[in-house]
Amino acid sequence: MKRKLLVHLAVALCLAGVANAQETTIGVYMDAAGTTCSGATTGGVLQGSIWANLAGQGAAGITTAEFRVDVDAINRTNLNLQFVPDPSLAIVIGNPFDMIGVSMAWSACTTGTNSRILLGTFTVLETSPVVNAEFTLRKKYTPANPILDCAMVTLCDAPVYTAICVAPADSDHWRAVLNSDGGVTADCTPVAVTASTWTQVKEIFRN
Repeated sequence: MKRKLLVHLAVALCLAGVANAQETTIGVYMDAAGTTCSGATTGGVLQGSIWANLAGQGAAGITTAEFRVDVDAINRTNLNLQFVPDPSLAIVIGNPFDMIGVSMAWSACTTGTNSRILLGTFTVLETSPVVNAEFTLRKKYTPANPILDCAMVTLCDAPVYTAICVAPADSDHWRAVLNSDGGVTADCTPVAVTASTWTQVKEIFRN
């Protein structure tokens, strides 16, 4: 069964089709309920969460997700980040807080509750006090789909499993802030994405 799911994950991410602009997002939140992207530690500890917010083309559900969460280098050395993937996931490869990132998949199309899917929770432990620690959603290294150089999810349109970007490559999409002193503000506004059309992709390979 696990081998079958691994094959599904590989096919979905590597051979997925390309979608146009969409509104599905992956958000990093500074609380367990997924309601705020700005928060402060208490006694050096904070409980956060990562959610997929379904909309547009992804409103009918998703089958996989691939991304990483980049923490600014100044504060990263003073934080111990522990990630726990949601039990609903069938496969989780990697860790969103590692340099490479994470790939995850469900055994069937997933819609979550009220168009929101909990991808996992995380615990922040300060080894030394931090200020304005930025948590930015970015692409996994290296994206499984060579056409889409971005954080992505795949749709429930078997056998195609269309891949869609949730943020432009290396954007400041969904910037959460830990222990803000007002100098850095969180940015939870989704960034509009326009993925390449298949015609544009063919031109790339023709050249």
